[in-house]
Amino acid sequence: MIFPAPKIPRNQNYFRTLSEVLPSFVLTNFLNGTGPQMDYFDVRISQFALDHMVVTMGPTSTRQDEQQVVDILETHAPLANLKQSEFAGEIRKHKPN
Repeated sequence: MIFPAPKIPRNQNYFRTLSEVLPSFVLTNFLNGTGPQMDYFDVRISQFALDHMVVTMGPTSTRQDEQQVVDILETHAPLANLKQSEFAGEIRKHKPN
């Protein structure tokens, strides 16, 4: 999760002050819908992590959703595993009219 960071002086009290300020700062920004001032945040992922990744489909995902995930995995993480949610078919069941 990425969120705006409080402006705290980088001194010997930084981590203590951060632990005191951060919870309410994050909650206030979350409630106000204030996000970080960036469009994206790149994170390096090791090949080992990609090779051992397990992707769990959402419980209401469609076959089309699954095919899109399969296509992405085949291109970027061919050794990754794909599994269905244990809640598939249990959430948002449609009631007959």
